[in-house]
Amino acid sequence: MSKSCRKFYNVDFGNGKIVIHWAAGFNGFVTFSKIINSVIGLYYYLRVITTLFSTTNENKLPELSFSGNVALAVVGLSILILGIYPGWLIDIIAKYVIL
Repeated sequence: MSKSCRKFYNVDFGNGKIVIHWAAGFNGFVTFSKIINSVIGLYYYLRVITTLFSTTNENKLPELSFSGNVALAVVGLSILILGIYPGWLIDIIAKYVIL
């Protein structure tokens, strides 16, 4: 979509599904586009579920060294802490970003 069209409608197209639904709304295909997006999403979600419950051991994970386990623990704890208490990091970023 052209910049002038984005500017005219004042819409931020950050998410691909939003763009599809927005464009389909002007053509009367909202229901059709939602069904297609649901089928595509269902395919990806079912792939994850079938991988979780499959009994084959084709993709055995390699053993990690001690430093690999430490790195994984640090990253995991960082994600957990930032997911629960993101405010302090947002404040630091907002102080240095020019809005």
